[in-house]
Amino acid sequence: MSKKEHNYSGVFSNKAYIEKVYSNERRPKTDYPSKFANHLKDNYFKGTGSLVDVGCGRGDMVHALSDVGFSATGVDLSPTSEEFCKPHPFKICDLANDNLPFEDNSFNYIFSKSVIEHIRDPMPMIKETYRVMEEGGTSVILTPSWLHISWGPFYLDHTHVTPWTKPSLRDAMQMAGYKDVKVYHFYQLPFLW
Repeated sequence: MSKKEHNYSGVFSNKAYIEKVYSNERRPKTDYPSKFANHLKDNYFKGTGSLVDVGCGRGDMVHALSDVGFSATGVDLSPTSEEFCKPHPFKICDLANDNLPFEDNSFNYIFSKSVIEHIRDPMPMIKETYRVMEEGGTSVILTPSWLHISWGPFYLDHTHVTPWTKPSLRDAMQMAGYKDVKVYHFYQLPFLW
């Protein structure tokens, strides 16, 4: 589907959003994606295989996960993300309104970091991640914890609209079809891993 065939609207499809929020001045590139990819591989995904990064933004994790052996694909609403993800596969998808552009059971692993809090009704997206994950696959979906950021940091990003708690995320995953759901408070500080 080309950009002309889809009615993209809102801040996320605007090239200025990616350029502003993911600029090198605001979020300089570091070795964090590489450390995080290795941590995911060793502790959550237990191996390599096909993986989709749902809401890949600047593509840092697509590259890092590919570097540690995954066949990584990026998906994002912003057409700008395609350039960031090259040479890896990329698909444009409005995660709030469209089905993921993949067949059922397409991926061994699903990864999504800091996306579902940006969607008013995230259940369709969560159901889609379950649909495209192969049976026996693993999904890692990260979102800020309302328990830890309700006092203000949640609203530092004006695009955050859906707060999550451990019980609400567990319930949503189970309602989407996921089995054996484990929800953790994960601190994104490598020295705590």
